[in-house]
Amino acid sequence: MIAAAGTPLSALVLAGGAGRRLGGIDKGLEPFLGQPMVAHVITALAPSVAELVIVANRHLNTYRRLGHRTITDPDRVRRGPAAAVHAAMGRLRHDWVLLAPCDMPRYRPQWPARLVARQRATGAPVVIADDGSRLQPGVALFHVPSLRRQRVGPVPERLTDLLTGGPHACCDLSEDRSAFLNVNTPIDLLQEAAMPGWAIGRSDS
Repeated sequence: MIAAAGTPLSALVLAGGAGRRLGGIDKGLEPFLGQPMVAHVITALAPSVAELVIVANRHLNTYRRLGHRTITDPDRVRRGPAAAVHAAMGRLRHDWVLLAPCDMPRYRPQWPARLVARQRATGAPVVIADDGSRLQPGVALFHVPSLRRQRVGPVPERLTDLLTGGPHACCDLSEDRSAFLNVNTPIDLLQEAAMPGWAIGRSDS
């Protein structure tokens, strides 16, 4: 199965977490270099997709003011990112979906094209970023019908388990390893802001 040239893509930005390690704040809306953290992700990702959808469970109007459709987990009950992705699949307009977390403000604008190129090279229905040390399931491309077919039984708790439960390929993005820092603690936030040469859409390579 190959994503043909010009195939429209949806993007799903996960912003529904509780932010417990940051004191319960809504991480996607946390100010970072003058913008909400999720705005940096959207800036890098939106030009590559025909539709961008945010999954959030609070401050919905604030997310909507960013200019993209915002949906919630079923009953606004947080069951984790895997359950959020599984529930959102039926609410997206396109079969191929790029996945991104709201707390990765260094998300690179070239990643969507790299993930798509890897999919075309392998024919895999799921492509997951590899930062050189481990898989990064929050940065992925997947085919909705294929993921639905391969999911038998309850939805797993871990996003990695959802995406690797059937055929998949890895996309080597190790040259951008530093961009994969998720902001989970106040220290992470300070480290990200202090990183030299930081700019939206800029690559370390």
